[in-house]
Amino acid sequence: MRIARSHVGDAMRHGWLGTVLLASAALLPAETPITVEALTQLLAAQNIAQKKDAALADKLARMELSERLSAAELGRLETRFQPKEKTAQMLELLADRSAFLALPKAEILARPMPDHRQLQNQWDHVVHDTANALRQLPNFMATRATRGYDNVPNTYDSDFALRPRSEYRQRVTYRDGHDAPDTPREQQPLVQGLLSSGEFGGLLLQVLHDIPSGTLRWGHWESTDAGDVMVLRYEIPANASHFHVQYFCCSFTHEESHNFDFAPYAGAPAYHGEIAIDPNNGDLRRLTVVGDFLPVDALRQGGIAIDYRRVEIGGKSYLCPVHSVALLTVKARQRRSLKQVDLLWINEVRFSDYHRLGAEVRILPD
Repeated sequence: MRIARSHVGDAMRHGWLGTVLLASAALLPAETPITVEALTQLLAAQNIAQKKDAALADKLARMELSERLSAAELGRLETRFQPKEKTAQMLELLADRSAFLALPKAEILARPMPDHRQLQNQWDHVVHDTANALRQLPNFMATRATRGYDNVPNTYDSDFALRPRSEYRQRVTYRDGHDAPDTPREQQPLVQGLLSSGEFGGLLLQVLHDIPSGTLRWGHWESTDAGDVMVLRYEIPANASHFHVQYFCCSFTHEESHNFDFAPYAGAPAYHGEIAIDPNNGDLRRLTVVGDFLPVDALRQGGIAIDYRRVEIGGKSYLCPVHSVALLTVKARQRRSLKQVDLLWINEVRFSDYHRLGAEVRILPD
């Protein structure tokens, strides 16, 4: 991860596991996190059909979950309650913010752990077949749609609720194993916020490179929108980590940014995460990477979660990212109150419209 102020493309051309460009923000005093079940009860009690969209969205923006709101459960909530636009967006944000938490126990499937041979075969498939497939992706274009959130208030405002800060779409070109925006640098939007990279395979390959020096163990079974998956958990020590993280503050967009003191960070921390595998074909379904920062570090949390699915490119099926969430929490001091606060940025990215690069020639009948 890296903090800077730059055009979108600069971040995507680096080989970091995650690349970050930041403005400044301050975290509201945290309310007590609630469970997914408590969130469901709250939504049921709110009478969403009658509640004003902005009021309920504002309430959700000030909440935090104590466990992961999965995509499958989020879909069930949306189907049941039919939230309006702003409320739906805040529900998605709650899910994004919880991406690195443990699932509710009720959502962990009561299926037995696979035997050692089956587990080893599935892992070998990920290491060899899936990794090789990612290395052999064709040259293609895709659309990258990004929504950025932070909790920066207006100048001298005491309202620290999370809120949308940026939203943009761009065409991305993947060529010879590297991705970059499909527009000249001078035409790229100047973004103050959080950016991620490595979704098209670089992140997975670096994790697979580090795992032999760490630990890998069985996690659990869980249900996803693509079926049941087996989840493996890994841990990588700092002396084997290639999760390079840099944080520094330079140019800012928000005036209130100057009301906080920051400390820089540069290093490769220990990290951990989960790898979700489809037991039917060995496909990677989900990958998370979460930094394990020390108490003395300037960063409190940083991580990225990526969902993979099969997409068609040039008439063939390839495993590609369809959704990712990047999150960064930075320690800071508020100059006015001298209080220690956390600065939080979240980005949600959706990938779509995959098209193979190169001319397609068709022979037409006479």
